[in-house]
Amino acid sequence: MHTFRIHTNWTNTVSEIHILTLDDLLDAGKRQILKDVMCDPERLRPGKTRQALTEEAAEKFATLARDLRAKGYEADRVAHFVNRLVFCMFAEDENRKKGIGCAGDCDTIVIHKIFKPAACSASQKSLFFSDLSGKWRRGWA
Repeated sequence: MHTFRIHTNWTNTVSEIHILTLDDLLDAGKRQILKDVMCDPERLRPGKTRQALTEEAAEKFATLARDLRAKGYEADRVAHFVNRLVFCMFAEDENRKKGIGCAGDCDTIVIHKIFKPAACSASQKSLFFSDLSGKWRRGWA
């Protein structure tokens, strides 16, 4: 199918990608996006800055760390886990940029790779994993 891919790229903003199909052009709102590309590109400027995105992500990781500490996990283990999580997410993002995708369940593959099964019992691992993956599905809320 034919598509239009519109990538926003303003300095210090979080890029957005608008993908429109030919069928989408039946929708006035979608047509407006294409019109803005030609006539008023400033309307497509993303509102979120890179700093705001970084602050949101940092807050989510801090919330995750506080929640894990509240469940009784040691501070050193929580810090090590969060550091590994951030590193693995960065590596996955870099792979995506290079066109290297995952063949399996992309939402949980990071957790399986960094989680050390020997570090805790099967019931602890199951509880920890379900709680963390639940946060991902709910948007860390």
